[in-house]
Amino acid sequence: MVKSKSSRLPKLGRHSSGQGRVSLSGKIHYLGEFGTIDCQRRYTELVDRWTANGRRSLDPAATCEQTRQLRDLCADYLA
Repeated sequence: MVKSKSSRLPKLGRHSSGQGRVSLSGKIHYLGEFGTIDCQRRYTELVDRWTANGRRSLDPAATCEQTRQLRDLCADYLA
């Protein structure tokens, strides 16, 4: 049986630093020392949360305050 692309889970990879990592929605998450139980547990938790979130980013959307224009921020500071 061939799985469709949408049912595949992201791969638990190994960074050159020796840390485990996984890419979810374009963001790299580092999981601790590759090959340890803690790394595997962290991977499972993140993938479960990501899947439950509809395979969307785990990070909350930016607030209005975080997306203000630099010129507006400088004007507020100078005022």
